[in-house]
Amino acid sequence: TRVDQLSTITPAHIEALAKALAPWCPAKVYVPVLIPQGIKPTNDKRMQAWAAKVLANEVSYLSRLVSGRNVALFNAMCKLARYVHHGALSKCEVEAALMGVSKANGYIAAHGAAAALGTVQSGLKKGLGDALPVLPERPAQPKRRPAYAEARP
Repeated sequence: TRVDQLSTITPAHIEALAKALAPWCPAKVYVPVLIPQGIKPTNDKRMQAWAAKVLANEVSYLSRLVSGRNVALFNAMCKLARYVHHGALSKCEVEAALMGVSKANGYIAAHGAAAALGTVQSGLKKGLGDALPVLPERPAQPKRRPAYAEARP
């Protein structure tokens, strides 16, 4: 069938399709994160930096594996899903990194891209409701005096 011969999809078609698929598409449940009393929430830049480091560590670990890659890939995505859920990392960047390392460590060659993507998506689904970690407090940095002030007597 040529494109110009296809029927037009109307809003009524979309609505009927959404109604038919509703039983298989559960609504996303938002899980609020409660921060214990007395703990300050972490700023977004710091949490993004923390999440990026967690992603880098997981990629580094996965890159060295020659066996147990499926379970490790699933566990890595479960760990990273909380950062995706809360917006510290994008789903695309995490999936791309994990798929890239799965190709590099031979998992995709052995089991296929569909298996790797399925494992990543299962891990994402499993870890989506997890709360963000409470980052440890950093010690206050002493104020530095300008170099010229130190040279004066």
